[in-house]
Amino acid sequence: MEKNKLAIKSQSPIKKKKTVTLLFSGGRDSSLACCVLANRGCKIHLLTFNNGATIQLDLADQRYEELNEKFSDAILQRKLIPSYSLFKEIALKNLEEDFEKYETNLICMGCKLAMHVISLIYCLENKIPVIADGYTDYQKQWIEQMPEAIESVRKFHSEYNIKYINPVYSENSKEQVKEKLLGFGLSTESLEGKCLFGGTFSIPDPQVVVSYIDDKLPFCRDYIKTHFEEKNNKIPLETVKLVNNKRIIFVSHCIVNQCARAKGIKTQLDGKVIVKPILDLIIKHNIGMIQLPCPEIKYEGLNRNACGQNRYNNPLFIEICRKYAKTIKKRIQQYRQSGYSIVGFVGIEYSPTCGISLTTLDKGKIVHEPGFLYKEIMTTLKEEIPPQNYIGISLKTGNEINDAVTRLEEIIEKLDK
Repeated sequence: MEKNKLAIKSQSPIKKKKTVTLLFSGGRDSSLACCVLANRGCKIHLLTFNNGATIQLDLADQRYEELNEKFSDAILQRKLIPSYSLFKEIALKNLEEDFEKYETNLICMGCKLAMHVISLIYCLENKIPVIADGYTDYQKQWIEQMPEAIESVRKFHSEYNIKYINPVYSENSKEQVKEKLLGFGLSTESLEGKCLFGGTFSIPDPQVVVSYIDDKLPFCRDYIKTHFEEKNNKIPLETVKLVNNKRIIFVSHCIVNQCARAKGIKTQLDGKVIVKPILDLIIKHNIGMIQLPCPEIKYEGLNRNACGQNRYNNPLFIEICRKYAKTIKKRIQQYRQSGYSIVGFVGIEYSPTCGISLTTLDKGKIVHEPGFLYKEIMTTLKEEIPPQNYIGISLKTGNEINDAVTRLEEIIEKLDK
């Protein structure tokens, strides 16, 4: 993996007005992260950890007072949480074996894993969808702030549907951070405690750090699972995982109802009522699905023969499509006002009505343009939905459907970051 690529990827954006748990040491970087999140309208829970090896931990209290004075509306909670027991289990209990295996001191990475495990539990219990920290590019030589380590921890968080972000990772110098803190009206001192293990290691190869994380994660998962099973009287962890059910996808009518298609259309789905790979993907990612109306049925009923665009190229049919598009726009606005994200639209290529980039004229001639319905939708939603979020599937071969599924996976993955 390329470091630069990973570093850029770790600068995950966050939508405004989210609730966020911030790993807060009181230092410059986590303080700037708090300012940035508050400035974006986020509501913040500050978690400071006592690993049992940190002196002057109370310095963070001074920074909290500064921040709370500036952002009292944004900071909902500040907690000092003991992490020394879990830190010992992850990083110190098998210290001799770890030294022998990795040939370097990775204690600080184990300490950070303990913080992340506790933060995950805190988020799950308080229904907080995002964890953030103050990691920066200029400190990426530190074990836990290496881009490769960040990506491994990010994937771990995603197992619990928690987004892990690094809002100040783009900062590339201490001076830059100081200047921005001054801009927020804060002192530039580093008001964080000093850990006895800080700076006691040589810089290892990033893949060694990733291997260490991978070896420790099974214990971390078991710890989280046990915590919830004990707390909830053996209720499985899956019942408390955060589920992102704030996403909506629109699909053409016949994707879930092939019975509505015109007579005479032959596809590799003959005899099947739904386009199963698309529905499997929607179910897998827990996405709300809205089935679009069929203008062709509205115009001439269910019992109709297959045709090209020429038969529908008239003011009445186009007005039906236009009204549907306006209704869809209103529905999207309502969902977004309620905090939902729109994944996009899935249409049927070659359809005179629902083609995304390919449509059929009379006598089987194919042209590279949307069908009538999607032409109106794309025009009406020009400012709402980017072009790449319209996915057309062809029902001619299974491979073409699989290609569409892959593209949808990519769109969903971007939404989750």
